[in-house]
Amino acid sequence: MRMNRCEKQLNNRGMTLIELLVAIAILGVIVVPFLHAFLTSFRTNLKAREAFRVTTVAQDITEGLKAYKVDEICYQYNFQEKDFRIIAGGGDVKEVRIDSSGQYTDVDPSQMPANPDTDLHASVYSADGGETYQFLKQKDGRYYFAMSGITYENKKYDAFISMNAVPYRAGGSPVFQTYENADKMPNEEPIAVVDRMNTDQDGFFVQDKESDDSAIMEMRSGSGEAIEKSNVERTIAVKIDNSYEPERGDYVKVTISYNYAGNIAGSQETVTYEKESVMFNNVETKEALRNLYLFYYPAYSDWKGDNLVIENEHNIPVTIYLIKQMNHSIPTAYYENTYRLKLTLKEDCLSVADSPTVFCTNLNKNIMTNTDVPTQVEFQYNQAPQPFHSVRTKDLAASEVRDRLYDITVEIYKEGAALNGFPEKDRLLIFDGSKDD
Repeated sequence: MRMNRCEKQLNNRGMTLIELLVAIAILGVIVVPFLHAFLTSFRTNLKAREAFRVTTVAQDITEGLKAYKVDEICYQYNFQEKDFRIIAGGGDVKEVRIDSSGQYTDVDPSQMPANPDTDLHASVYSADGGETYQFLKQKDGRYYFAMSGITYENKKYDAFISMNAVPYRAGGSPVFQTYENADKMPNEEPIAVVDRMNTDQDGFFVQDKESDDSAIMEMRSGSGEAIEKSNVERTIAVKIDNSYEPERGDYVKVTISYNYAGNIAGSQETVTYEKESVMFNNVETKEALRNLYLFYYPAYSDWKGDNLVIENEHNIPVTIYLIKQMNHSIPTAYYENTYRLKLTLKEDCLSVADSPTVFCTNLNKNIMTNTDVPTQVEFQYNQAPQPFHSVRTKDLAASEVRDRLYDITVEIYKEGAALNGFPEKDRLLIFDGSKDD
């Protein structure tokens, strides 16, 4: 029998070029749309992340501005190194003004403008590098600030900020004309200026209600004689002294003393009594004196006289809150109308116009009826009698017109835009807000 044997041959032929190209084409048809979708999603995420960063920076700046009063904002932008708190990573900041050509120009807070109504100037002025400052504000109600190098999530941006108080002034936005007092806009209405007492910067003394009677009793017991109020003159002496000690350096110390001098009934013999206290001492803190608060009970007409002497011969700037307290055990309304205080201010100034002392007081007011008593104070500046209003005097609750409500526009730019005058092509976002509380 004949048998046929078939040999199996191995096929070693490779993939042809045509087959490879077809495979690549098929793969491309499948992969390219997915790759395009991935790149599109990646770019979209980058844009969204950038938009989030930019919006967050603008919001943080706006919220930072709303946390402070206008003068505090202007101070921080002019003296960043003193503790800038508007936004973390705020970069370089400054106040600017818009000139007649519409371009912004730098301003110098160390220069007092010759005419604040017309000259381009900073909103604050300081002669000592920001240690103390004077708020000049802007007559047009507009404030501008430039920022460069704001850092957020390792990205840097520049910003241009506009604050506009005009809509809240007279003739401003019609929405406020619905106020019952429509002729008074919010920023035209004076508000009380009340500084919170700070023991590092403020001194205070509160007279004990029984201290005057206790002094009379001490005088009587010391002399063994009859001494009546009608023969006793009281002098309150406040001394503001700039002292120096080698170990401690310069410091300010304020003392107050109650001095009583009275004649024994039926004679010319004088008996005295004095009690002294410290109102303020910054030998440790070195914080500058700001305010002195004196709460006292008037020595009315059943006394021989009531005197207050303020010695500020080192011309230290200070506001003195001189506050009459009401004694309900006596008919205050009558005594208030007849009360007379001899007030003497001693300083090393040529005239009262140069005085660094400001009084906030309820003197010249009947504290029971809240009516004017314009003759309560007999005022003497150094050795010369003066009208009390010749020294700077304010009501106890001082008030002033302030730009406290304003609209805010924050424009965020690419890094470096500030150097080129903030060109529109580099602007990334305009964010609007307002301080309306």
